Parts: sequence; C-alpha cells; structure tokens
Amino acid sequence: MQLFINILIGLTAGVLIGGFFFGALYVTAQKLLQSSHPTLLMLISFIIRIAVTLGVFYFLIKGGHLIRFFAGLIGFIGFRVFLINKVKPDTMKQQIGKEG
Repeated sequence: MQLFINILIGLTAGVLIGGFFFGALYVTAQKLLQSSHPTLLMLISFIIRIAVTLGVFYFLIKGGHLIRFFAGLIGFIGFRVFLINKVKPDTMKQQIGKEG
C-alpha cells in the first residue's frame, strides 16, 4: 500500500510540475515579442522554472524515496508528451491551411 501511495504522490507531483513548467514556458514565449527586454525575460523565466522544478524533484527524492522521484519524472515527461500530441495537430492543420 505504501508503494502505491508513493507512486501516486510522485505521478501527481510530476504532472503538476510539468503543467507549471511547460505552462510558464508557453506564457513566456507568448510575451517575448511584446517585451522590451526579451533576453532578460527568458533568462528570469528559465531560472524560476528550473528552480521550482528542481525543488519539487528534490522533495520527491528526499528521504531516499527513489520510486517517488521516478514516478514524478514519468509524470513530468508524460505531461510533455501529452502537450506535444495535443498541440501538434492544431499546428499541422494551420500549416496545411496556409499551403492549400
């Protein structure tokens, strides 16, 4: 039972941190064209996203809970794959519409 709870905690944390990381990346990319200092915006965004993500993964692995860490990593990567598959068809439709 404890193993199941650790896996569930890791997966949930991984998906949530994936949502934060890639959501913040999306917002940053949208604001780059409007920013007067795009390099600074990208750098600050990167530092914040990495710090929060590494902090969450640190707390997942803290105390020797490797299974939570790896479940979190699977959740994080799984969220990325989900977003790629969700966004990719819309982008392809727009490109096909421009060509035809």
